Amino acid sequence: MSVEHFCDCYIALLRSQQLLTVERYGAEFGYVMQAERHRATRCYEKEDQVIDGYEELCIRNNRYLQQRLYEQLMMDFSNLYRGYECSMIQER
Repeated sequence: MSVEHFCDCYIALLRSQQLLTVERYGAEFGYVMQAERHRATRCYEKEDQVIDGYEELCIRNNRYLQQRLYEQLMMDFSNLYRGYECSMIQER
């Protein structure tokens, strides 16, 4: 899986779980989405290290490592962007 495909899937996952929505972030939605795509790209590239003879341990070839990175990114997502949420969402 390429880094672009990974990021597309991650953003789609955030949107499907209603963590990243226009209603939640209002005017900041575009910024939050772009920032999160950049963060996902950085994390993916950090994990994407090829070890000679062990290609299956590379994140682009390992579904388990990809899933683990999705989970790590999602756990940090809400805390990172809490200040960007619209006031109606914060009151809940």
